[in-house]
Amino acid sequence: MQVFQSMLMASVALVAATTLQANITGTETEVTVQENVLIYTGPLSQDANTRAAALLKQFPQVQTLKITSQGGEIGLGMDLGDLVYAH
Repeated sequence: MQVFQSMLMASVALVAATTLQANITGTETEVTVQENVLIYTGPLSQDANTRAAALLKQFPQVQTLKITSQGGEIGLGMDLGDLVYAH
C-alpha cells in the first residue's frame, strides 16, 4: 500500500508540473527597456533571453533588471543569470 501511495503522489506531481509548464509555454514574454531598467515579463524563453542580450548591447546604461515571471526551464534561468553577470 505504501508503494502505491508513493507512486500515486509522484504521478500527481508529474501531471501538475506538466500542466504548469504547458500553461507557461503558452504565454508570450515581453522584454523591454525603460529608462535604465531591463524589464522581463513572462515565462523564461530562449527568444526572450536573446532579446534581453540584444537590448543590453543596445542600452549599456541599463543597471537594473525587473523580472515578473512564472518561471521556466532552469537552464534558461541560468543563461539569463550569466547574461546579467556578464553585463
